[in-house]
Amino acid sequence: MKRILVLLLISLPALSYGQSEAELVNFLNAGKDDASKLMNAYLNPVVEGLSYGFNGGWYHTAKAHKSLGFDIGVSVNGVFIPKSKNYFKPAELGLENTTLVEPTTGKAPTIIGPAEATTYQTFLDIDGNGVPDQTLTIDGPEGVDFKENFKVRGVLAPTAQLGIGIYKNTDLKIRRMPEVNRSSTRVRLVG
Repeated sequence: MKRILVLLLISLPALSYGQSEAELVNFLNAGKDDASKLMNAYLNPVVEGLSYGFNGGWYHTAKAHKSLGFDIGVSVNGVFIPKSKNYFKPAELGLENTTLVEPTTGKAPTIIGPAEATTYQTFLDIDGNGVPDQTLTIDGPEGVDFKENFKVRGVLAPTAQLGIGIYKNTDLKIRRMPEVNRSSTRVRLVG
């Protein structure tokens, strides 16, 4: 799960602004199920924005190429994320052992939301008897505050595309996102 999360975070350099992997990994202390729900809610606006961005711009012409005819294109699809995606409500996620302690508003920032500190409390069943034995306080990640730091509320999905005519009005499209390197991890997208 940590590796997948890191891959999502480094797919756009802007996401690393003010964020460290360690802040996000804190959610893993909440247990497998709760951590998954918290990470999904926190990352959802960017993941959703990227999925819309990568699905745009698949066409260059309406007509299929002749056999071995081709076109090459580069595009950057921008997706604006609404202000309503700045926060999520942990109480509505169906968390089993974890509750939001701070802020008391009941809302926690998403990755695009404001840089507000969050604190969670999780109850751990160490000996496996179904009764919580230990209480753990978790500092959740702050938002990156896209609007303040990048002056835009959205994500960009840069892609290069090659279209090749193969047989009887059929095209093959190949897309590639530029490779991004961070620490010991490389990310690239080919589709």
